[in-house]
Amino acid sequence: MKKAKKLFGMLFIMVTLVCVMTLSASAADTFNKETGELVISDTYVYGYKERTNIKSVIINEGALRIEHEAFRGCTNLESVILPESLTVIDQMAFADCEKLKKIYIPKNVSYIGHFAFGNCVSLEELTIPARFWGQNSTMHFEKCPIKKLTIIGSGAYTLGERNLPMDKLEEVVIESGINRIGYRALASKYLYKVVLNDDIKYIDEYAFAGAVFNSITLPSKITRIANGTFSGCSNLNNVLIPDGVTSIGEYAF
Repeated sequence: MKKAKKLFGMLFIMVTLVCVMTLSASAADTFNKETGELVISDTYVYGYKERTNIKSVIINEGALRIEHEAFRGCTNLESVILPESLTVIDQMAFADCEKLKKIYIPKNVSYIGHFAFGNCVSLEELTIPARFWGQNSTMHFEKCPIKKLTIIGSGAYTLGERNLPMDKLEEVVIESGINRIGYRALASKYLYKVVLNDDIKYIDEYAFAGAVFNSITLPSKITRIANGTFSGCSNLNNVLIPDGVTSIGEYAF
């Protein structure tokens, strides 16, 4: 009986240790207390919630997932480097990281969970794969004052109205993956710079209405400038129109 009790006690301790390990941070990490830099070499990243001593994060190649609430509430986190191997950023992974300034989301990321970057109130620069215009991306970046947006990756997606918070958007660079600018998609009164890739074939009505840039080069595959495309763009004084354009809609300028 005593041996049985002793064995049961040992098993209980072992189970408790396993549970603690499961809830704690990723095993393969290195943290510099002086600089606040955290380097992670693990397949699944988790367990850093509300670690206010973390200032920067580097996740090495080989990581596949950043798990639910992995860095939520790391209020002093300013920079994050994500690996190209990453495929999933789960719900609220970086929510409430109040000092995070910019994020580059690699091309292989196929899923971003609800509110993943929600309430990152200093997040001004975002690079994101084009595939997220095949879904509603707004809630991924709720309350993020994004000023510079860069779109990367492959595909033929439509840049739609309000896929992202647009209130503060100043600069847009579309490198690839987008073939259509949707209705009012970039109608931001702060937008002063736009760079469009040559894969874009269509620009819908009022796409840039009210923007403040003074020049734009339209993609060579454009054949029509739709109604109201540049309506209210009072600073616009230079538009490079490709030879293939055969019609210009009402109030286009």
